[in-house]
Amino acid sequence: MTAREFRRRLTRAQEFERKVTAELQIRGWLAEPFGQGQLSEQMRDVIKRVNTPVRYMPDIIAAKKFSARMRLVFIDAKDGDAHRETGNHDLETAALDAAEKWEAMSGCPFYYVFPDGRVATPKLVREISWPGTFRGVGSGTPFVLFRKAACERFDDTFGTRDPWTEVA
Repeated sequence: MTAREFRRRLTRAQEFERKVTAELQIRGWLAEPFGQGQLSEQMRDVIKRVNTPVRYMPDIIAAKKFSARMRLVFIDAKDGDAHRETGNHDLETAALDAAEKWEAMSGCPFYYVFPDGRVATPKLVREISWPGTFRGVGSGTPFVLFRKAACERFDDTFGTRDPWTEVA
């Protein structure tokens, strides 16, 4: 991937992260950017060259108070809507492994959010996925595929929009 392609993909990914953050905030969540998107291009380049799950840190940290308890979650906003023409979502195997480690280390839930408004957890992805087949386009890293329809709706996971926050 060229530097120009990477910048284009990064810009698109950051736009989607901002959209997901805004949707969480509309639903009463305190949501902020997190992860390597906050780092310089030079540091992101270093992280790509080192074998570490830090490369797959979540994009967003969010918290919301429910009755007497506070809920803290981590979110990876995946800006790719579907794997080619398969109609399925795809996820790098290394990203899935890192998310499971992140959940174990933090003790907090981890979610993937996709542009179609669907949400998946690492556990769900692990249970319903199958290995993807590399066809010469993309990074060539191992990945899994899973059905979009098996994922939850964003509103079912994070709540519906507060009508008072809707813009007229």
